[in-house]
Amino acid sequence: MPVRFGSFTANIQAQNPKLIAYWDFDIAGNVVVDNVAGIRGEVKGRTGFTTGRTGAAGDRAIDFGASPGGNWVRIHHEGNAWLRPASDATN
Repeated sequence: MPVRFGSFTANIQAQNPKLIAYWDFDIAGNVVVDNVAGIRGEVKGRTGFTTGRTGAAGDRAIDFGASPGGNWVRIHHEGNAWLRPASDATN
């Protein structure tokens, strides 16, 4: 599935076709895109990116830090109504 990041376009394949959403965080930035349906998320706070599980070049993971208060990823439900219950949770 082609996904556009500003002027950069990437073809993304889901690793498990049964997943409903999957963010691998391999592309570090303020916006992360789910590999299954292209759902965008906003990286908030001082959330960072670090070397991923495999340690291979290009494999990244998200790092919320030792104290995650204020560090999170916001996923909007617009265009993805099935996400609304999680998107609108306030606790």
